[in-house]
Amino acid sequence: AQTGKLAWESKLGPAYGNQKAKLEELLKAKKPEERSYAWWTSPIAVDNKIVVFPNYSGGRSKSYGLKAVDPETGKERWHFRDTINGRSSFPIQVKLEGQTYILCASYEGGLYLVDPRAGKIIWSVTKGLGVNSQTLMGYKNRVLLNTVPPGQARGPAGLYACYEFDLKGAKEVWTLPDKLINKHEWWPDAGAHRKIVIDGENDQIHIVDSKHPKVTPNGKRWRYWLRFKLSTGELIAENSYATDMH
Repeated sequence: AQTGKLAWESKLGPAYGNQKAKLEELLKAKKPEERSYAWWTSPIAVDNKIVVFPNYSGGRSKSYGLKAVDPETGKERWHFRDTINGRSSFPIQVKLEGQTYILCASYEGGLYLVDPRAGKIIWSVTKGLGVNSQTLMGYKNRVLLNTVPPGQARGPAGLYACYEFDLKGAKEVWTLPDKLINKHEWWPDAGAHRKIVIDGENDQIHIVDSKHPKVTPNGKRWRYWLRFKLSTGELIAENSYATDMH
């Protein structure tokens, strides 16, 4: 950082290189009608001793993973497959019993707690969850997750649940009622990180989401602003409005 010189370089998987080459080709050909998909992801530094980032090999099934490298040398410390959507999310750091751990969710419907120092998966939840293609949203030892099974959470099809976790595991605290107003999108460009504010100090979650099939005469679509209790999932307030925003 002091000199700006490249110290080391670590490969992120063939999919990243392929997308970079495709983007350069499109820019060279000046084809604005075509596009190269973006990556909504980033590395994180844990205790300034290890760098962790998502790894993506291409496609969907069994191609996402989590990789850690030594920040001094760039050498791989450990690598887990199928633990995170390496294309559109990055892991979050959580504190448990004074230590930093990594929490992440996979496209296939899994939640994982990882010890980054030991390179060990402490526990995993692989039942009852759905597509989680977003960076996780949470407060302290609670996190919001999608529960709609993989392959069914496109458009207004996802449904939020709150899970509480510790070093022993994670359990569901509440799930929103399965009705249209509570449905939400879970794609990277329209999902949780753009539409949720968690006010943990006041035990509240604000959600601006929920597409409704009703369309106004001027072509706008109804959306909802919802406010829930973080502790119970109880609806505190709701409001609807018409918009042509994505």
